[in-house]
This record gives sequence, C-alpha cells and structure tokens, in this order.
Amino acid sequence: MPINKATEQINRISRGDIPEKITDEYKGDFNELKDSLNVCIKAIHRLIGDAQMLSLAAVEGRISERADASRHEGDFRKIIEGFNSTLDAITVPLNTSSEYIGRISRGDIPEIIEAEYKGDFNRIKESLNTCIQA
Repeated sequence: MPINKATEQINRISRGDIPEKITDEYKGDFNELKDSLNVCIKAIHRLIGDAQMLSLAAVEGRISERADASRHEGDFRKIIEGFNSTLDAITVPLNTSSEYIGRISRGDIPEIIEAEYKGDFNRIKESLNTCIQA
C-alpha cells in the first residue's frame, strides 16, 4: 500500500497537481519515503505560493513586492530569484519614467537619462530624452 500511495503522489506532482501532505503513518523505509515526499510537497507549495503572491502583486501594480528567495533551495530558489530579478528590471525604468514625467509636468526639466535600458524600456528612455531635449 505505501508504494502505491507514493507512486500516486509522484504521478500527481508530475502533472502539476500538487497533493496535500501525506498524514498516514508507515514504518521504516516507507516512513522515510513519506517524509521525503512531504518535504517535496511542502517545497512545491511554498514555490507556488510565492509565485502566486508575486504575480498578484504585479497585477495589482505593487511592483516593488518581492518574495524571500532564502525560503527556497536549489532550483526553486533560482526560480524565485528570477521572478525578483524580472521585477527589478521592470521597476527601475518605470520608477525613473514616473519621476521624470512628474518633474517635466512641473516644469522641472531633468538631465538626460544616461542609464542603460534594454528593449522596450530603452524606447521609453529615448522618448523621455527626446522630450527633455525639446
């Protein structure tokens, strides 16, 4: 029975259907297997929770929100660090743009933006710099 339960849980995890913690009691190696699966399940639930929190925060415009990557290990930490880095790459140019537009609207013309931005953010920077020069 414990091998069947473990197989069922692993199959669910592989399909992205993350089960709840296994609460059945087993003896010996079967209990170690259960404990290992529970550690895996907990880590995945934590990853999903932080990913959902970051996504919701971004959708709600709270782009300064970050997850604590130290709560994760290995590749899961890399995923959360990637989310955080992505938000950092968005936040800096948006905050600069917001600040510059606010200053320009008050007649306080700022210096040209010298920072290096990539892709669409560079086009926004170029537009702001053109506005400043005009």
